[in-house]
Amino acid sequence: MIEEYRRSPKHFRQHMRMSEASYIKLLNLVSPLITKKTTNMRRSITAHERLTATLQWMASGGSLQKLSKNVNISTSGLSGIIVETLDALINKVKDQMVLPKTNNEWLVEAEKIRMKHKGVFPNVLGCIDGSHIEITKPPKSGRRSSIAE
Repeated sequence: MIEEYRRSPKHFRQHMRMSEASYIKLLNLVSPLITKKTTNMRRSITAHERLTATLQWMASGGSLQKLSKNVNISTSGLSGIIVETLDALINKVKDQMVLPKTNNEWLVEAEKIRMKHKGVFPNVLGCIDGSHIEITKPPKSGRRSSIAE
C-alpha cells in the first residue's frame, strides 16, 4: 500500500498527512516497540504496515471497518494495532512535544496563529487538518445559533 503512495510526494502527503522523510523518522522511532515476530503459523504484520494503518486511521477519522478492508487486517486486529502503535508513538515523542503551560503562554501562541492567519480565525489556538467533527448545539440556543446545524 505505501508503495503506491511513494510514487508521488503529493500523494504520500495526502494519505499520510506528512512527508515521506517524517514517516521514515517515525517508523525508525517506533519499530523496536511494534515489531512482531513471524511464526510458522502466520506472517506478522510489519511495523511499516502497523504505522501506516495507524496514521491512516488518525488522518481519516473513519471507521475501523472501512480501514480494515483497505489495509487487509481484521477489525479486531486493527483495533489492537492502533492502540499499540499509539502507545509506542506517545512513548517515543512525549518528551519532544511542548505545550504551553500557563495562560500567558497560550495567549502568546494564539496571537502567533492570529497574526499568521491575519485575524481570519479569532480566538482559535490551532487547527487539526480538515477533519469534520460533530458539535452539539448549546442548550436553549433555539433555531438560530452561532453553531451551524
